[in-house]
Amino acid sequence: MRRLSLARSNEEEVAGQSFGKAKQKLTGDPREESINAFRQQAVLNMVSRSLQGYNPLQGDPVPTTFNRHATHHSISCRQYTEVNSLASLLLLVAFIKERDLLLEAQPA
Repeated sequence: MRRLSLARSNEEEVAGQSFGKAKQKLTGDPREESINAFRQQAVLNMVSRSLQGYNPLQGDPVPTTFNRHATHHSISCRQYTEVNSLASLLLLVAFIKERDLLLEAQPA
């Protein structure tokens, strides 16, 4: 359970950093743009899924897939699983990798 909370916290910290600013400075080989766009879309899809709505005050059931809101607002064996810990960690690594690639693309 601690791994999921730690990964989720790190995810929020990384997301709050300069991801948007780095993306604005993206330059590179146009032949590679389709794979870059695919990779970025895959990361954004993972982020989107992890941010799906969850409100325990409205009686929403705790989701069984990784959900940032459920991890933050509930303590449940349905949310705190090894699979969700791994999903959170993979999302964090993918997000960091994308940010690093965007920052490397900045002109010197």
